[in-house]
Amino acid sequence: MSSNTLGKFHIDVQFTDSVTVSSAKSLKSIALQHATEYDSGKVAIVTGTCGTATVAVLLAPTTYRNAAGDLVSFASVSRVAFQADSPSLVACDGSGGCGENDWTIYSRAGQVAVSEAVETSSFTVNVMGTAGTSAYTLVLYGS
Repeated sequence: MSSNTLGKFHIDVQFTDSVTVSSAKSLKSIALQHATEYDSGKVAIVTGTCGTATVAVLLAPTTYRNAAGDLVSFASVSRVAFQADSPSLVACDGSGGCGENDWTIYSRAGQVAVSEAVETSSFTVNVMGTAGTSAYTLVLYGS
């Protein structure tokens, strides 16, 4: 990253399918790629453990601190990344301010899931495991 880049979300999906019939090889491929760099904004990284009971992650007011130790709060959150070591989900179900823009993303075995989030404030993001307990990392980006 350049010195003026705060961070980025980079998504790269590539698959190929091939078959050989009568010495001729047929190949199909798909690639989806997108990268967005941000030179301003706010980021919170929340780590913890969850079970099948919901863990609420508040967006405002928060206790998140920046590199200088100052409190950081969000006016809005626009992207969310989530990683968990066991089957888990993170969701905003509308009861806390997401309105029509409910979203849920899942992770398991360390996979990273990314979602656009509704740009709003004062809502709660809920994290929970689908079975047993799970260690998770949640990255919130917004303003």
